[in-house]
Amino acid sequence: MLSACCNERSQRPTAVRQRRIARNFKPGRYSWRGKVLEVWFTRDDSSTDIAAEIRKGIVETYSMGNVFYRRHIDLEAFDSLAPHLNGYNLLGLQDG
Repeated sequence: MLSACCNERSQRPTAVRQRRIARNFKPGRYSWRGKVLEVWFTRDDSSTDIAAEIRKGIVETYSMGNVFYRRHIDLEAFDSLAPHLNGYNLLGLQDG
């Protein structure tokens, strides 16, 4: 299959041959391995404490010997959003 692409110099479409991208997906049997992350909080914890504990739990999940060892997780979005979240409302810790 051919698709059109613009050449930067001439701005005319040029033909580019498309190839199928081979992914190394190996279908297999799914097995339950338990909870990935469980962290407990109280009303005494601040929103920054809650965010720090959640981040710590995520990082520990990807450390050596755990289920997701040698995997990568990008925490940039979490680090950007965490200071702006209200941990009490998020976790339902507000008084009734």
